[in-house]
Amino acid sequence: MEVNSTAINDLISSFYEAALDPTQWETGLRHFAALTNAVGACLLFGDTQEPTANIAFFLGHSPESVKAYNDYYFALDPLVEIAVQSSPGVWMNDWRDTPAERLLKSEFYNDFMRRYDTNAAMASLLLRSGSTVASISVQRPIGQEPFSKGDQALAELVFPHMQRAMRIYQRVHQIGIQSEAANAALDHLFAPIFIVEGSGKVLFANRAADKLCGVGGVISISNGKLCSRTRTLELESALFAAAHARGGRARALRLTAEAETQSLDLVVMPMNAGVQVNQWRRPLALVVAHRHGFSWPSLDQLLHELYGLTSTEARIARLLADGSKPAEVADALCVSVLTVKSHLKAIFLKTGVRRQAELCKLVLPLGSALPEHSVN
Repeated sequence: MEVNSTAINDLISSFYEAALDPTQWETGLRHFAALTNAVGACLLFGDTQEPTANIAFFLGHSPESVKAYNDYYFALDPLVEIAVQSSPGVWMNDWRDTPAERLLKSEFYNDFMRRYDTNAAMASLLLRSGSTVASISVQRPIGQEPFSKGDQALAELVFPHMQRAMRIYQRVHQIGIQSEAANAALDHLFAPIFIVEGSGKVLFANRAADKLCGVGGVISISNGKLCSRTRTLELESALFAAAHARGGRARALRLTAEAETQSLDLVVMPMNAGVQVNQWRRPLALVVAHRHGFSWPSLDQLLHELYGLTSTEARIARLLADGSKPAEVADALCVSVLTVKSHLKAIFLKTGVRRQAELCKLVLPLGSALPEHSVN
């Protein structure tokens, strides 16, 4: 087996780059295909019980063939049957591991492989979690020889790096999903929230915080830092003290504009008190703002914010939750019952409920969480 060290190093480097930058997966697949003298390569995520597949990244295949495989032929692929019993790192070869007579008579070979000019494939699982799998494969066209033991030996040589890169990619992807979910949750809060470093640099501000920092506000974000139009030194001191606090104590600070027409209370508290910080884990502070004169949103506004209901849909949902019947809602809105039912279908679609009783269970707790004057 002749080993091209440069090609192997390029392959390994490209896979680690792809772990952090998904746009580089195609480059990694190209290097892997070149190393094994293949023309096609795929990175697939699937479920062996459903069975469903998602070829997330591919090289040398048409979008039509990828869609056909994802939608239908994944369940017929003989290598998938073998993969169910296999372990990551075991390379499977369709002509070696499947009886030739069976493969040649199969729907997968005649309707998929021949149609899309594929003669041979070699694949291995990268990761397995329950029935969910991630696999990598290379393919050769009709007229080219099946993969040899030498090709498999090369694949085995680089497999540990491909698997490690996939684990990094999976973890980074999970962190990204968690971060997006956390940001979305904070954006739904009505209190302005900032996450800042001890220097005052703002790492995150939710939607309410961005709105608070509008032109002429008591506080603002300038050059990436949280600033105050008044009591600047006290704010800087509070942020630094909270970020570097060891006792985990919060500090309250009231900021008032020069004309004293606007007043703002800030609660500054440590986020990682007692945790050793370094160049990767910086001291952070959480800032929660409360504006005097703040008015809670109405239930209708809350339904719009959370589910995207129109003003009419939100009013219908509120009236139904209060116990009104569709006919009574129609009278209150001066519309027909048919119109109310049409709106109700849209409400069900947006909120994910199927019945009016489920809608009531969804709306009533929201109303009870608001001050009494905000419900209607």
